[in-house]
Amino acid sequence: MAQNPEKQTGTTITRSLRTLRSWLRTRFQTFDLLPEYLGAIIEEWMNILFGETIVGAGFLIWWALTNPKNPPLIAVFVVAMFVAGYYVWRADLTCPPSLVQG
Repeated sequence: MAQNPEKQTGTTITRSLRTLRSWLRTRFQTFDLLPEYLGAIIEEWMNILFGETIVGAGFLIWWALTNPKNPPLIAVFVVAMFVAGYYVWRADLTCPPSLVQG
């Protein structure tokens, strides 16, 4: 006896959704460490801009004395974010595997 076409379509859609869900789950597992990575970038970013460095001191003096408009200030923040991302990436690459597993 033939099945109802509507029920067969529902089964096909359910199977497709299960396949899509499992595919998405495997793809998004690559983002498991994203919160830790973003936290490390934010910490490094703050160290660059407001930390105890020559760049941080120069930035704070420039900001305090000249009161810059938003576009140059935004540019400095974005450049510092990319530099922080680079330093976090380099630290992750140069970290010995024994420290990562520990």
